[in-house]
Amino acid sequence: MAPAFYRYRTVIYGFEMRTRIKPILNGNDFWKQVPQSQALNRRIPETPIILSIGDVKPRKGYHISLESYGIVQTSLPAARYLIAGQVRQNSYYAKLLQMIEDRRLKDVTFLGALPASELSRLYQESSVFLLAPQQEGLQFEGFGLVFLEAGAYGLPVVATRTGGVPEAVQDGTTGLLAEPDDSEGLARALLRLLTEPDLARELGRANRHRAETLTWERNASEQFQAYQEALAAA
Repeated sequence: MAPAFYRYRTVIYGFEMRTRIKPILNGNDFWKQVPQSQALNRRIPETPIILSIGDVKPRKGYHISLESYGIVQTSLPAARYLIAGQVRQNSYYAKLLQMIEDRRLKDVTFLGALPASELSRLYQESSVFLLAPQQEGLQFEGFGLVFLEAGAYGLPVVATRTGGVPEAVQDGTTGLLAEPDDSEGLARALLRLLTEPDLARELGRANRHRAETLTWERNASEQFQAYQEALAAA
């Protein structure tokens, strides 16, 4: 279903204006790199593997992800958490390492920045994709193409309901969302997908379909249509 028009009321210098804004979602080509049969029939790994991909910084919410993972490990001690993304030796990274030590978390691995071939392997070998973006001042997560990249491999997603994430991840359809600071809610979502393979497969297949649907061709067509409608209205 195409995004609906939103109406905004703005007052500038005492004059009221009503603006129609139509969101046009990003496109992607990730699904072209992964055969559909591979994504739709992916093997569920015996070892529960949670995967995050993104630079290690506060806006990506790894401090929340680690809290959630700690809850998951109490029920699934065999679970592993892999984090791929650039790591800087700063106070935030030190905080994460301290969390791991204080909470006695096992099998958390920071892999650093990886080439595309290694990321592809991780997507194929993981059980669920996790990212818990947070708003940090004026910084927030945009649409989040990485969620569609996970979808290209048939992976279901667990994420936070912030910024543009709810437009990239359809809650209950392609993944499960929780509030930004709700580490327990994220943990419950992870446990559902790690212990209910039929649900994980269903959401993963839907995420693949969404990746195939949100193409750059659709994006360009919607932009062209929006300009035509704006010109017609003028």
